[in-house]
Amino acid sequence: MRTLFSNYLALLVFAPLFFSAAVPASALAVSLTFLERGTGDPISKVQIYAQDSRLEDAASLYSDKKGTLEVPLELWQKLPPQLSFQRFGYDKFSGSKSFLNTNPTIYLRPKIAADNVITISAVKRKEVSRKIVSVEEAEIVASGGEPTRITATLPGVQTRPFQGEVIVRGSAPEDTRYYIDDLLVPAVYHGVGSQSVLPPQLLDNVQISTGGFGAYRGEATGGVVELQTKSQLPEKPLTTLTVNLPFYTGVLHERSIGKGDSPWGLWVGARKSTIEYALRPIFEGMEDQDLSVVPFFADGTLMLVQPRENGLRKLKLLYYLDGIELATNNLPTTDSSGRGQLGIERSYIASSYRKEYRLNKKWKYVSEPQYIFDRIRNEFSGDKLFIDIHEARLFHEWQFRYKTGGQKRARNKLSLGVEPSLQWGKVDIDVPRGDPQDPFFEFEEADQVTVEDSFSIFKFGLWGSLDHQLGKWLVQPGFRVQYNGQIDAWSIDPRLSAFYELNKKHSLKAAAGLYSISPREQESTEPSGNPDLELERSRHFVLGWESQWTEQIKSSLEVFYKWNDRMVQLDALTNYVGSGRLRVYGVEVFLRRLQSARFFGWLSYTYSKADLRKASGEPEIASPDDQRHVLQLVSGYKLSSTFRLGARLLVQSGKPFSPVGEVVYHAGFDSYQGRLGAAENENSERLPGSQSLDLFAQKDFLLKRWKLRLRAGAEFISYERPVFGVEYDFDFRNQNEFKGFAPIPYLEVRSEF
Repeated sequence: MRTLFSNYLALLVFAPLFFSAAVPASALAVSLTFLERGTGDPISKVQIYAQDSRLEDAASLYSDKKGTLEVPLELWQKLPPQLSFQRFGYDKFSGSKSFLNTNPTIYLRPKIAADNVITISAVKRKEVSRKIVSVEEAEIVASGGEPTRITATLPGVQTRPFQGEVIVRGSAPEDTRYYIDDLLVPAVYHGVGSQSVLPPQLLDNVQISTGGFGAYRGEATGGVVELQTKSQLPEKPLTTLTVNLPFYTGVLHERSIGKGDSPWGLWVGARKSTIEYALRPIFEGMEDQDLSVVPFFADGTLMLVQPRENGLRKLKLLYYLDGIELATNNLPTTDSSGRGQLGIERSYIASSYRKEYRLNKKWKYVSEPQYIFDRIRNEFSGDKLFIDIHEARLFHEWQFRYKTGGQKRARNKLSLGVEPSLQWGKVDIDVPRGDPQDPFFEFEEADQVTVEDSFSIFKFGLWGSLDHQLGKWLVQPGFRVQYNGQIDAWSIDPRLSAFYELNKKHSLKAAAGLYSISPREQESTEPSGNPDLELERSRHFVLGWESQWTEQIKSSLEVFYKWNDRMVQLDALTNYVGSGRLRVYGVEVFLRRLQSARFFGWLSYTYSKADLRKASGEPEIASPDDQRHVLQLVSGYKLSSTFRLGARLLVQSGKPFSPVGEVVYHAGFDSYQGRLGAAENENSERLPGSQSLDLFAQKDFLLKRWKLRLRAGAEFISYERPVFGVEYDFDFRNQNEFKGFAPIPYLEVRSEF
C-alpha cells in the first residue's frame, strides 16, 4: 500500500514536467513566419503593433533571421483581436488573430524608403573627369534599360546613330578603351540595341573617364569606360529569364556554391538576339528591295567570386558574337549558287583570373592574368578581311598606403604596376586598295591588296602614380612607359592631376598629361600595313570646378583642350601613314541630383570643336565627329516600390558631311553612287540638328516567391543624314539629306524566381 501511494505521489509531481517536455513548443506558442513578397526571403526584426501603437507586453518580441516570430500562447490570448506587423522598409500588414491562426505565413511588400536615402558608390581612384553611375540609376534611365549605355548621357560623350561605342571629346570610338574590372576587352556593345556583353545583374557600377585619367590606364587617347562587377556573394539562388522584344532573350542563374568559411558566388548566363527572325521575313517579302541585311548577336557569361578575409578572387569567362548577314540582295554573283556574299562578324572569348590581397595594413596586391581570342570575319562579294588575334596579358599592381604628419589615418597612396602582353595571330586580306583622296572611289577599278600572313606583337606597360595629401591639396603625379615591339616604338608619358578644396562645398581640379596608343594590327603589319608607323600621341589639359551644393545636389564645370598627332591616315603608296593632326577644345557642364528614394537625374551640356589635318600642308577641315552642341536631360522617378518612370531628352547639333561632287552609275549594283568632289569640300557642310526622346515605364508584379517585371518604352529619334550610295529616281546632286523620324519601341519581360 505504501509503494502504491509513493508511485501515485511521484506521478502527481513529475507528470506536468513530462507532458511539457513531450508537447511541441508550437503547441505552447503561436508561430508566425514573415517573408518578402516577390522573393520569398525571410524578414527579421518584425514587431507586433495594435492600432499603430507598440504593445508593451510584446515589445521584446522580434522575428529572427529565419523570419519566425514566436508568441507565447498565454500572451497571444491577451493580445487585441486586430493586430498589425511592421518593419522598416516594408508596408504594414494588418489582420485578425483568427485569420493569422489559419494563415501563419505573411508576405510583406517592400515600400519606398525615406527620400533622404542616398546611394554612394565606392571610388577606387579619384580622377578629374571621372563620372560614376550606380547600376540601379543606369537601369532606370539608360536607353533600353541597358546600364552600360548610360555613358552616352554624360558630358563629353557623343554617339553615332544606332551604335553603342562612345566618342569621347572628339576622339574616334576605337581610341576609347573598355574594361571589365581590369580585363581589357575588344568590344562591349552589340550592334543590335547597343546591348552590352554583360547582363545588368553582374554589374555594380559604370564608370567613364573622358580625359586626364591616371597613369594606370594606357593605349587610350580618348576615354576609358570601366564596368565594375559585383564582389559580394549572391544572397540566395536566383534564376532570371528575360525576353526583350524585339531584340533578344536570355537567362541568368546565380547562387553560392561550396562549403566552409569561403564559399564562391556563381553567375552563369547566355543571351541570343531575336530581331533577325522578325526582320528576315519582312525583307524577303520585298521584291523591289535590292539589298537588305539583318543583324544578330549572342553572348555568354561565367563568373565566380570568392570574398576572403584578406582579399578577393574572381574568375571571368566571356563570349561575344556580333554580326550582319544578307536577307535579300542584288550583289554581283561570286559562286555557283548565283548569290552574292556579304557577312560581317566579330566574335571573341575573354577570360581572366583576378586576385586581390591585403598583405598588411599598408600593402595591397592585385593580379589579373588575361587571355583573349578575337576573330573578325568580313566578306563582301569576293573581297574579304579575316583577322585572328590571340592575346595573353598580365595586369599586376602594388599599392602602398602611408600617412604624413598630422594625419590620423593613411590618406596617401603609392601605386606601381606592370602590364606586359603578347599578341599573335593571322591576317588574310583580299580587298581593293582605297583612295585616300576620294572615299567614294570605284571598287571595281581599284587594285587588289592581297595579304596572307601571321604576326606577333610584344607590348609592355609600366606605370607609377602617387596620391599625396598636402593640407587642402590632393596632388597626383604619375608616369607611364609603353613599348610596342612590332614597330619598335617607346613612349614615356608623364601625367599630373591636382585637387584643391576651397571649402566644404567647392573645390578646384586640374589635369595635364601625355597619352599614347598603338596602331591597329592591320595598319602596322606588312605587306598591307606600314611597320614604320609610330605611337599616336595625345596631350590632355583639363581645368574644372566641383561643387556639392546640398547633400544630394552637385555640379561640375570643366574646360578641356586636346591635341593629337601621328594619327594614322590612308596613303596611296604605303596604305597607312601617321600624318594626321587633331585639335579638340570645349567646355562641359554637369548638374546632378544624386540618387534618392524617389527622384534623381542630371543635366549635361557639352560644347566642343574638333579640327582635323590629314597631312602637313593640307587644309584644316572639321573632324567627322565635330559636334558642337550636345544637351541631355535625364531623370528617373519612383512612383512606388514597384512602379518607376524614366525619360531622356537629347538635343544636339549636326555633324559635318562631304557634299556629293558627281554621280556615277555602278553596273554591278545597277544603281547610281555619289562621288566626292574637290578635296577641300570634305566635311565642308553640316547637317541640321537632331533630337531624340526616350520614355519608359517599369512595373514589378510581386508574387509570393518570385517577381515579374514589365518594362515598356520607346525611343523617338528625329534624324537627318547624307545619303551617299543610295539609289533615287530624282536628281541625286540636289538631294544631300534624308529626313526621317524613327520610333523604336521595345517591351522587356523579366522573371526572377
